[in-house]
Amino acid sequence: MRGRDFLEIVTFLQPLDSEASLRSQIGRIYYAAYLEARAWCETHLGYRRVRLGREHAEVQRMLTAIDSDIADSLAFLRDYRNTADYDLHVSADTLLGQNADALDRVGSIIARLDELAVPGTDA
Repeated sequence: MRGRDFLEIVTFLQPLDSEASLRSQIGRIYYAAYLEARAWCETHLGYRRVRLGREHAEVQRMLTAIDSDIADSLAFLRDYRNTADYDLHVSADTLLGQNADALDRVGSIIARLDELAVPGTDA
């Protein structure tokens, strides 16, 4: 299974048209991007998982040195996910905007990771 497979759940949740659905979509979008990024770091940079919360920041930090746009978008998605999961006072309208931005960002992250060359190689 790949991280991008979580985007199938987003498609399933969209017709539910509720705040809970929006919050869940944002979470799945973040994990689609994060798991793709982590897998790329494992495959191309030799990253070894630590299975702790700090892993999210470590993957982002590793990517900053390779492609700051990916790292920045991943940071936005993590912030959106945290907002969706923990900040229940945030309005559905705000979440709707974050969800739309998150969908754009995850597409860009995955596409960029698919084409990204490993530092020090010709590929």
